[in-house]
Amino acid sequence: MKLAPQLALVLRHLINDHGPATIANAFGLTSEAVATVLARHRAGRRLQVRLQRCRLDHDARRPDVREVPVRVIYVAGAYTAATPWLIEQNVRRAESIGYLIAQAGAVPLIPHANMRWQHLTAELTTDWWYAATRELLNRCDAVVMVPGWEASNGARYERERAIETGKRVFTSINELSAWLPADGAR
Repeated sequence: MKLAPQLALVLRHLINDHGPATIANAFGLTSEAVATVLARHRAGRRLQVRLQRCRLDHDARRPDVREVPVRVIYVAGAYTAATPWLIEQNVRRAESIGYLIAQAGAVPLIPHANMRWQHLTAELTTDWWYAATRELLNRCDAVVMVPGWEASNGARYERERAIETGKRVFTSINELSAWLPADGAR
């Protein structure tokens, strides 16, 4: 599988900002794979790094890591607001719910955090972000509504869409916790 040039550029910037060893460890890459990415990118060649060379061998390098399918829970709530500070407060509320979801044993998917800086750029339109969050919603296992969601057109849409697609919708972490298996697996 080939790495897209844009992904290679992002990886190069990460390596430059954080160092090759940190990126290799974070992504489970070998030092050789990171060096290959840098060398090929610097040479201006298209990257053709094969995924199998970059995979982390969980058994050999990290025996404490076990691969268990975990439920992914979408966090739905108000995002837009009159000022950037009010938007930030909405993001923080969603992140707080996400933290509680993680404590309950599931993976929170918080589109608010992806969109935190959306109002600062015109490159990605609001329509693009709405389409992106719809796709994220389609891929999750359930939805948790942030308190106050009723006042948000977007959150109401997300709730309706979740119900239409057969996903469970929760208004409290206690409801979610009761639904989740003890180990968080699907």
